[in-house]
Amino acid sequence: MAEATWPAGLPQDVLRGFRRGVTANAVISSPVELGPPKTRPRYSVRGPQPITVAVMLDSREQVATWETFFFETLAHGALPFDWVDPLDGTATTCLIDPGRRDQIAVVQVGANTFRVDLPLLVEG
Repeated sequence: MAEATWPAGLPQDVLRGFRRGVTANAVISSPVELGPPKTRPRYSVRGPQPITVAVMLDSREQVATWETFFFETLAHGALPFDWVDPLDGTATTCLIDPGRRDQIAVVQVGANTFRVDLPLLVEG
């Protein structure tokens, strides 16, 4: 479990259409003298799963809550946090995906409506 949790003042559900990827580098490959390379799983259990979610914020106050959570609580996204897995609804630990930080976005979609796009790694 992480020390931080997704703020109660922010929406707890993500928008429909989130994307779950396949764990990058989940297989180790070793060359052999002859034939195809030898492969094996990198993890004995399912590793962290990349997922991209979007959350709708209904006010500038929620944007301020998000920014405080990201910059202060999560130390610019470096720390994990507990949330609910959008696929199965179970409690899980998430981390802002360090390899996809450039995909984090806060987009104004209405007068006081904002969409936050988050690339996450979800505990397997």
